[in-house]
Order: sequence, then structure tokens, then C-alpha cells
Amino acid sequence: MPDKPSVAAINPMTWTVDVLPPVPGKIAARSPVDFAVLGFHLLCSEESPWSFRVACVCSDRHRVRVAVFSSETWNWTIRPWVDVGGNCSLKYMAGRLVGGSIFWPYQGEVRMIRIDTATMDISFVDLPPLVEVAGLNFAVGETRNGELCIIYELGFFLHVWTRRSVDGMEVWAQPTILSLAEELDRLTHASILNVQLDLKILQVRSGLVHLSSTCITHVGTLHGWLFSLPLDTIELELLLEGSFDGEAHLYNMAWPPSLVRDDETIGQE
Repeated sequence: MPDKPSVAAINPMTWTVDVLPPVPGKIAARSPVDFAVLGFHLLCSEESPWSFRVACVCSDRHRVRVAVFSSETWNWTIRPWVDVGGNCSLKYMAGRLVGGSIFWPYQGEVRMIRIDTATMDISFVDLPPLVEVAGLNFAVGETRNGELCIIYELGFFLHVWTRRSVDGMEVWAQPTILSLAEELDRLTHASILNVQLDLKILQVRSGLVHLSSTCITHVGTLHGWLFSLPLDTIELELLLEGSFDGEAHLYNMAWPPSLVRDDETIGQE
């Protein structure tokens, strides 16, 4: 790890780059082996849009810690290490902010950590026993109603679990299982082209699942498709097709202010 790793925020519409102060090198202190920066999360609210925090999640072999940047002090605060036991195999860049907590899954384990963004306390959430997190077959997100959910893919079947409160206890409700093989074939013509597809879960946000699929064509080139799947309608939609590797970072674009105005002559906004 560099002594002073840099953090930057990039606006993909304007390519404006805002550079934050470097993460302090002492964040890796007393971590003898396997130290890793797993990812960053921007924490802000609609009530105070100009004030924000950035959470940097780190781990070593058996522990997890969080460093928090504040726009008010323009400094980083490093939280203590928390022992999480076992072989700390948290997935790189796999955390998801849902309802005031950051949820981070383990690779190959049936649990994930929960980081309370108000206190930065760390706890655990068990996953359903059938889930085996490997690669991009799993994602944490939220439903349209803001409930915590997880999506797990196995053999072109999507398993959707929602976290709910029953008698004061949080439990995973019975899963909804969706078969995507036939619809994927219809949208990609994979059987006609005689190619083998894979399937990746990119993210789950506000009840909308984004997935990608790729294949190697017969001339040796990589071809990819990007899809969206609303959990309420279960209608797979093709968004993009082209020569790409199936990896994408999805971005919610703010509504352009130039398109919002009150026209008194026609009574429309």
C-alpha cells in the first residue's frame, strides 16, 4: 500500500475531478500481513447536500477497520481495528449502502458485515444457507420500498431474498426464484449464434437489478450485453450491446436544472 494513497471523485458527465486529502498512511498500522483497502462509500443526505463524509473500509487477515473523511473538518478519522475472526475474505469493492448501513459480503462465506454509518460500529448478518458468494454471482441492494435484499445467481436462476422483521427479529423471507435462461437467449440469440454466455450481477438499487452477460465469438472477439430487471415486473430489458467485458459502474445522473422550470404561460413545469 502507498504511504499516502489518494482519493478522487469524478463526475462522469463533466469529467470534473475533485481530489480529497490522502488517506493517512497510519491506517495500516499494526497490520502485519494482508492489509487491503476494500473500497470507499460517499455518505451524504438530502437535508445537508453540501456536507458529506467518505468511508474507507480496510481489512487484514482477521480484522476490519474504517477511516472516515469529513467535509466539515477536511480530515480523516481512523476507527480502531475490529476482530472479525476466521480468514477475512471480504470481497473487493463489493460493499453496498442500504438504509444507513454499509453491507459487505465475504467471498465463499455465508455472512456479511454491517457497518452503521452513524456510529461506524461493525456487526454481522448471516446469509441464507444456500448462498455461496463467488465472483459476481451475488449482490446486496434494496427493494423499491427500501428493504434490504440480496440477489444470488446459480445456473441462470436468480434467487431473491428480502430481509424483513418478524416478531421483532430480522429474518430472510422465502426467496423468489427467477429463470432467466430463455429470456437471455431471446435477447442475445446465443443459441442461434452457438455461443456460451456467462451472467454477472452488477448492482441492485431501488428494486432494479442490473446484470451483464458476455461471450467469446467464433472469431475470437469479446461481446457483451447489459440488462436491467425490475423486481416488481420481472421483465428483463436489454440496455446495451457491444464489444465490452461486461464490467460497468452504473451512475444515477442528476436531473439537469436547465430542464426544470415553471412556465406560467402554459401552466407546466
